Parts: sequence; structure tokens; C-alpha cells
Amino acid sequence: MAATRVAYGINMEEGGGRAVVVKADVSTIEGGKKVLDFCVEQFGPPNILVLNAGLMGTRTLSEIDEEYYDQNFNTNVKGPLFMAKTAAEIMKEVSYVLPIGLLFLATKGAVEQIVRVLAKDLGERGITVNAIAPGPVDTPLFRAGKTSTLIRRIELLHPQQRLPQPDEISPLVAFLSTTEAQWVNGQILGVNGAYSV
Repeated sequence: MAATRVAYGINMEEGGGRAVVVKADVSTIEGGKKVLDFCVEQFGPPNILVLNAGLMGTRTLSEIDEEYYDQNFNTNVKGPLFMAKTAAEIMKEVSYVLPIGLLFLATKGAVEQIVRVLAKDLGERGITVNAIAPGPVDTPLFRAGKTSTLIRRIELLHPQQRLPQPDEISPLVAFLSTTEAQWVNGQILGVNGAYSV
């Protein structure tokens, strides 16, 4: 209803633009594709994509169930990601770059925000919630599929020109699990030897 009013206003403006309304669930890949397909059919390939659909979750931790989580994450993260991917494939004349690590970064960003919300939600019960963001750590998982040349390049990005070992990160985990750290709450602690500053 609101979208129809906005489109009507745009269409009625003297010298204004042309607007259409597409009913679609943009939390799904198919819904985003439906919007873009209709756009291409009506106007040609888009040169601007505004991803402004979103849900604002207001439930506390105890009120969140899997369906509510999926609904919010699909609308706020999955939908925009795949709509951008689909749009990038048809935006021929516009530079549109999606970083290789986009999905990883988006999900890690979601985790960081979850940490902040949980810290507020659980803080009154004396529960602290923090996250450690170590960057690349010398583990079998990190080394998997990488050449020694690539690993060396990553090492050189650290001021110490080496990868940290897991036992250089674990002392912070131990500290955050003590009463001495009770005022450290809702924080994303970068423990990366100035890898990202």
C-alpha cells in the first residue's frame, strides 16, 4: 500500500520520474530476481541499486526462535547479498565490485552485532559477551588450500612478519573468562598484532 502511494506520487510529479511497484519477497533469491527481472523489462538494466528492505528485530534472546531468526537474517543479509549479486551480473556499464570475502565478512559482521546485543540483553544477569577477532592465525584450517607464497604474503602484512600461533590468542580467552574481566562486555577485541589498524 505504501509503495503504491510513493509510486503514484513519483508518476504524478511534473517532470518527475517513472515508478512501478513489484510485489516480491526480497528475503529470497527468487524474490530479488523477480524485482530485477521486472526492472529490466520496464526500464532496462539498472545502474543504481538501493538495498533498503529490512526488518528491525525487537525480541529479546529468550523470545527468539529459529523462524524469527531466519526471517530477519534472510531479509537483512541473504536477500541484499543475492540481489546485489544478481544485479552485478546485469549491470554491464557500471563498475560494481563485490569483495571476494563478502559473505564471510557479512556473517562475521552479523556475529559482532549479535555480541553487542547479547551483552546488553544478558548483562543484567552478570553474563558478559565478547568476541575475539584475531585475523589470520597459523592453524591447519587457515593453511588449507593456500600456497606457501600466499601464506608468506599474508605474514608480511603483520608488523612482526609472521602469523600468530593459537597459544598467543588463547590467554585472552582465559582472561575474559575470569571475574577480573567483568567490565569488559559487548566488545570485539582485535588481537592481531596490528594486522588491521
